[in-house]
Amino acid sequence: MANASIISDPSRDFSHIKDISNDKYLKKTEDILENIKFPNDFDVWSAQKQRDWVYNNLTELYQNMPDSLQNMIPAIFRPVDFDRSQEKLPEWMDMDKYRRGQKFVRDNYFSIIINIVMGAIYGFTFDDGLKTLILTRNSNTPYLSFIRYLSTILQMVTWYDGEPWVKGTKAYTDMQVTRAKHADINTKKSRITKEQVNAASKITNPLCSEQKLFLKDITATCPFENPE
Repeated sequence: MANASIISDPSRDFSHIKDISNDKYLKKTEDILENIKFPNDFDVWSAQKQRDWVYNNLTELYQNMPDSLQNMIPAIFRPVDFDRSQEKLPEWMDMDKYRRGQKFVRDNYFSIIINIVMGAIYGFTFDDGLKTLILTRNSNTPYLSFIRYLSTILQMVTWYDGEPWVKGTKAYTDMQVTRAKHADINTKKSRITKEQVNAASKITNPLCSEQKLFLKDITATCPFENPE
């Protein structure tokens, strides 16, 4: 039975997600929608109608999301535009704020880099982020991990100091490399099934003597994900 508080708005524009096939869209939402109460006749709707209903009711489906982050939810279902021109700045770009931001970074480099690294490590306690990382095969040994994160930090420094939209600059080149890597792994994941992703992202005997303790702590403190 549908939640009476959910009202679909037929005027919403779904053009930004038109490039995702209906089947892939519904599969992507399968896990998060597992315990949601749908309309009685939801199963007989067309894939397009189901997809539109899901998109219109995202805020209701993500009830644990803080109100301040609700407007970010639709981005989860928006395909990354890897073909977008790197040299074209968005209309909302404010160069004065950008320069002020660069100065703030220069004044607080260490704190910001540590925050980014720790944030990445925290993010890998969730399956989606961790499995994607494992699939790249660029971080599956201590040495490869060291090279990866050192490279990432150095690239981010060039972004903070430079102008990634100016062709020929170090910042521009580093941004190109990063976008290409993200596009590659996105394509790789789109061509295999969920079962294949799970199988390919299994690590036998990980080099971590405290793994069981970590899993126990994460399971106890984060009930929304199963890290096993």
